[in-house]
Amino acid sequence: MSTFMGVPGTIYKVGYAGMSVSVPGIAFSMVIPALLVGRRLIRLGHRYRMLTMADYISDRYESTLMRALLAIIMILFLVPMMGAQTIGAGIIFKTYTGAPEWVGIVVMGITVILYCMAGGIRSIMITDVIQGILMVATAVVTFFVSLQLGGGLKLL
Repeated sequence: MSTFMGVPGTIYKVGYAGMSVSVPGIAFSMVIPALLVGRRLIRLGHRYRMLTMADYISDRYESTLMRALLAIIMILFLVPMMGAQTIGAGIIFKTYTGAPEWVGIVVMGITVILYCMAGGIRSIMITDVIQGILMVATAVVTFFVSLQLGGGLKLL
């Protein structure tokens, strides 16, 4: 929802300079970690039968306390984020259909639950990759459109 609601709102409020937050954010939060860290973690996961980052970190530091701490941290931070995502989907649903916001929230919640149950972690990974590709493509297109609408690059 940050990508589809927060960033456009920021750009609308502060102008095209607001893009300086989203484009580098994509590189440092998605592309670089996937290229530099992702492959190694996948190999380690297959070799040592690890499924989550909590598995990796608790094995790395040989600490079950670390696994419990990570579980608590994930609950504290991921549950509110998932709630915000679902509420954002309800707002978008209301905007496009005119239906009440709660209907969009329920539809989104049920869709995510069924999708995750049916496809498991592999389905989540595939949707993350597809969303990442779409976000990078959108950022690149938006950059060039912004350059054109803003009059191009001005060199000193």
